[in-house]
Amino acid sequence: MFNKFFLLLLSFALLFSSCTSNDEASSGNFSNGTFIVNQGTFGSGTGTISFVNDSEVIEDIYTNQNPEFVLGNIAQSIHKFNQKYYIAVNNAAKIVVVNADDFKFTGEISLLLPRYFVTSGNKLYATSWTSDFKTGFINLIDPNTLKVQKSVAINGLAEKMIEKNGLIYITVTAGKTEPLNGHVVVYDTQKEAIQETIKVGDNSNDIVLDKNGDIWVICGGFNNFNDPTQNTKGSIHKIVGNKSVFSKPLSNGAKGMVTNASQDKVYFLMDRQVFDFDLINTKNNPKPIATGAFDAMFMETQNDHIYLTDVKDYQQKGDVKVINTQGNAIKTINAGVIPGFVYFSN
Repeated sequence: MFNKFFLLLLSFALLFSSCTSNDEASSGNFSNGTFIVNQGTFGSGTGTISFVNDSEVIEDIYTNQNPEFVLGNIAQSIHKFNQKYYIAVNNAAKIVVVNADDFKFTGEISLLLPRYFVTSGNKLYATSWTSDFKTGFINLIDPNTLKVQKSVAINGLAEKMIEKNGLIYITVTAGKTEPLNGHVVVYDTQKEAIQETIKVGDNSNDIVLDKNGDIWVICGGFNNFNDPTQNTKGSIHKIVGNKSVFSKPLSNGAKGMVTNASQDKVYFLMDRQVFDFDLINTKNNPKPIATGAFDAMFMETQNDHIYLTDVKDYQQKGDVKVINTQGNAIKTINAGVIPGFVYFSN
């Protein structure tokens, strides 16, 4: 009887180990869960994707599910569209496509320096850069042929996007003397053309919608490493219609804005702190809720948990710290080298 009991315990332990191991492929479904995109060491090696759900953390899900393939350098972002995941692999100049349920490779799209994704109805778009880091593009992706159907040039480095009523609002990094310095680009998905630009602050880097459907943009300002006296301030802006109707100066380097589930507050990174800004009472200054040298932030709106990426020294494996909107620690998730993007798939 002892042997049977021992074998039962051993079987249970082995089963539990297989569910929580980060070294072996999972037989579960990956349609739902949290994905951490780890860039990998710049110029060498490969990026990785960590998968997190209630029962397991898989450190390198792509390799586990596709041992015959290499994801590539640098993994930038991930997006779910029509039961597929699209993974932008920046330095490798491609978008890798996998099935949502089993994360198995189904193909790839050639695209120089892809960045971020957005959808508009049944259309999928990705931003990208040229190799001289002067011009960006918004690219319409054909999910059937796995090709870029159309590319429209943007006179600056196109970054993150949001969609509203068939229009895509694109943040842009541009130099002081470049035409799109301090602008957000508005792209019309019906005409497949740029509609207009909206003046904001220097170096817009993130963008969200509030509960009224108005658009908020955060700008980091210019950073002159040789002469810090030439740095410009960051700023936050509210866009209604086609113009900025509110702005507030921030410190140089402000970045990484997210909104809560009720969309009445935003949170962003500045001065090695996490800040809370009330979108209803905009006369109040942003208030710090947590401290840390975080690289990027993302909001899981089901629980209003903020995910903060810690890249450490850019060589060793990093982690993701999770806090609530009061700044209280929830948990820490071990990640790969340079965790730079977190995606919540429901």
